[in-house]
Amino acid sequence: GSDEIEGQQIGDIQLHWIESKLKQSPFIRDAQSYINLNGDLTIDITQRCPVIRIINPLGATYYLDTSCKHIPISETGTFHVPVAAPSGMYSSMNMSGMLTLDTCLTKLGKEISKDEYLTALTGQILIQDSGQFTILPRLGNTEIFIGDTSNLTDKFRRIKTFYQYTLPQTGWHHYRKINLEYLNQIIAIKE
Repeated sequence: GSDEIEGQQIGDIQLHWIESKLKQSPFIRDAQSYINLNGDLTIDITQRCPVIRIINPLGATYYLDTSCKHIPISETGTFHVPVAAPSGMYSSMNMSGMLTLDTCLTKLGKEISKDEYLTALTGQILIQDSGQFTILPRLGNTEIFIGDTSNLTDKFRRIKTFYQYTLPQTGWHHYRKINLEYLNQIIAIKE
């Protein structure tokens, strides 16, 4: 049949067809359609929510949403989320390795997006060949090494405390690297 529904009788409109067409869009997570008591067609759409942008060495650029699904870059606008730049190891990864990396990046992006302070702090995420992560803040030269994605809530609590209480006393450029890899520790390396 035709893709046009304008002018069709209410009884002829295929609601499941409309929903399935909408769900084909990489920007739509879910779509529900119904006809209300006034005879109006109503469509409720749930948009995918990007949490991180990937720029890999192979040239592909895309977003990952909260459920680890790829969202293509849109020509109509951008999302203000952290940018992750995998290293050269990405080009030699198999599909399983890429999926594991995407899962870790989604977890990282979701944890950052939960907190306004972390969202404002995080500029770029570097991915070492070992699969560990370093955050480059939007301001300053300090690298924040977080290691793997275990204990992220605790790691981010520690970095927020460090930024709120230690850096105002020592200065933003006093430390070159902050290591959050180890449980209950902050290792700060001076310039």
